[in-house]
Amino acid sequence: MVRPAVPAPMRTSVPGRSDRGFAGFTLIELLVTIVVIAVASTLVGLSLAPAQRQGLRADAERLALLLAAAREEALVRGRPVRLSADATGYRFLFLGDRQWRSLEGAPFGRGRTWDAPTVLTLSRADGRPELEFGREPVDSPFLLTLEREGSRIALAGDGLGRFEVLR
Repeated sequence: MVRPAVPAPMRTSVPGRSDRGFAGFTLIELLVTIVVIAVASTLVGLSLAPAQRQGLRADAERLALLLAAAREEALVRGRPVRLSADATGYRFLFLGDRQWRSLEGAPFGRGRTWDAPTVLTLSRADGRPELEFGREPVDSPFLLTLEREGSRIALAGDGLGRFEVLR
């Protein structure tokens, strides 16, 4: 039986290759790899800071929705509803039998916790130190500032039942 002839491997002049195998990386390959790593690490670093701000924004938007629900609850019940907050979380209270009681049930629950310690600062047009909704459909406008880990966002109420996350 006759075997077909197998051609000998062709020699090439590819840089970095030798007859013994791979000799190393070229300078261009190393520079491209370093640039790719630098860009990837920059993107990861930039994405971490907005994640904290996005968490604060999500908490502010959730609080704005709950404030609208608390205002409606005060109007329906005919009793004042108040926001009670500290660095760990917040809850809503209503005035019943001359004392403040926790407002439970949907959507309020037993209260909510912040993702991280948060400082709330309230500024009301009428100067009152608490955020409370009463039986009146018109209330004093306010600005509620939430601060967490160097980030700050504001929530505004216009006194007519509209709540908006500003920045």
